[in-house]
Amino acid sequence: MVSAGSATLYGRSMKKPSETKKRIIAAASNLFRRKGYYGTGLSEILKESGAPKGSFYFHFPDGKDQLTAATIDAAAEDTERLLDTIAAEAEGLPDFIDRVASSYERLLERSDFKASSLFANTTLDIAPTNEMVAEHLRAGYRRWHRSIAAYCSDQLGSRQRGADMAVIIIAGLEGALSLCRAEKSTAPLDAVARQLKQAALNTVENDSGAAR
Repeated sequence: MVSAGSATLYGRSMKKPSETKKRIIAAASNLFRRKGYYGTGLSEILKESGAPKGSFYFHFPDGKDQLTAATIDAAAEDTERLLDTIAAEAEGLPDFIDRVASSYERLLERSDFKASSLFANTTLDIAPTNEMVAEHLRAGYRRWHRSIAAYCSDQLGSRQRGADMAVIIIAGLEGALSLCRAEKSTAPLDAVARQLKQAALNTVENDSGAAR
């Protein structure tokens, strides 16, 4: 979902995953972003990853749902790391929002508007009917929220305002992706980012006015 620099925008076991397993997860992530859970077949995942079917079931004996959970966990971890990097480099909340929005723009432009957020696609496809996958999605979103809320809380001087702003940022940017794909334009994302930055500035100005 999010990137810093040239990277793009998800627990991890103590044992380092094998290269084959990482290739399968990466292939599934790419396909789920483009085609969704139901639009992606196992044969496509195997073809894109270059992994034989036996290797797939060695690493994911419970099949596609287990792979989907692993893909979500990996994406959540990557995104949390990227968000923390952005927070360390950002010069204030508007700059933070700009950097996060820019990472979404890179995802769209690099894929010619064919790819969306793994989390958004998977949530729409399978979360209502698969509680195991839904739990991994909830855990992933919570990780994103913690990272963004920590930065927002520091900037806004309030844990509650920071937590609320984090929800608005995630919902606004994730939702804008669908409009961007439909329009084949980043204009909806730019509009959302502008409003998010204005909301952040208004909150800071209101707090400053109340303190005088």
